[in-house]
Amino acid sequence: MQPEQMSLVRLLPLLLAVYYLVILLKSRRESGEKMFDVDYTALQQGLELMGYGMLGIFIVLGILFLACKGLVKWFSE
Repeated sequence: MQPEQMSLVRLLPLLLAVYYLVILLKSRRESGEKMFDVDYTALQQGLELMGYGMLGIFIVLGILFLACKGLVKWFSE
């Protein structure tokens, strides 16, 4: 493939996503439907739970990292 074709192939998913978003926004505007009718308490609760989940993942990864470093030091002798 030519370099110009490679860059076009990489841009294709982004262009399709933008095209889909434009069509979605047009249809919402024409139907008169509110775009962001959100329950903000549920959104806040969801973000808090996501934060706790991410924190838990990083804690577990930190423990695994320290365990691996300890095992490498212990068995490298």
